[in-house]
Amino acid sequence: MGSAANRRRQRAAAQREIHGTANVAASNAKSMHALIERFSSELASVVPTEAIELAGVWSTPTRKTYEHPMQVGSGARPFVEVLDARWRGTLTCASPLAGFAFMVTARELFWVKSLPAAMNPAVEVSIHARAGYLPGRASFAASLHGATLPSVPFACSEDLIAGCTLGATATVTGRAHLVAEVNGAAFVVIALQRSALKVGRNRLWRIREELTSSFPADLRQYFGRGRTGVLGSNEAGAVD
Repeated sequence: MGSAANRRRQRAAAQREIHGTANVAASNAKSMHALIERFSSELASVVPTEAIELAGVWSTPTRKTYEHPMQVGSGARPFVEVLDARWRGTLTCASPLAGFAFMVTARELFWVKSLPAAMNPAVEVSIHARAGYLPGRASFAASLHGATLPSVPFACSEDLIAGCTLGATATVTGRAHLVAEVNGAAFVVIALQRSALKVGRNRLWRIREELTSSFPADLRQYFGRGRTGVLGSNEAGAVD
């Protein structure tokens, strides 16, 4: 029984390695996930639940770019070919939506607020790698409704799309939802309906204070009035 179970686990591990769908390094990123889950749990108690459908399609264009940053604007060779795997989707809900976007890595948690609420806001995942150098290194980036997260590097397989696992196609407002993950990083969103938000100067919104007044102080500090932020594993984090 034990040996059979071991063989099944080994086959499953081999498949994850072959297709590049290994989960985020949970042991290192656990605190980051826990912070998002705490925030999501608090929101779930105050934000009305509305169903959200998530749908999108992959495209795989290629482009040419300069080989070295110092060439930018020169028009001079050499150029290199870059593979761009992009998943473009929408969040469909009965109410206009805005939201928080998170990029979770083993060392840092990046977050950003989207533009103010709109119907069917766009969500995007992109993977970029230099052609002819796969398997190798690639960059993983994501955006939500006009707000872009920093890209992060990861080890990729020859098939960029196979190396990215998409999450479920249904979620609800006020809950953390995994949109996509690669080996070592995850893109998570929390969508909120317009009625839960207040828009201030420069189109910067915040969750209504009457909803967040009972939230723990650290969550109000991290995700309150700022537009973007980054949290390290051993620091309170910076907020803009």
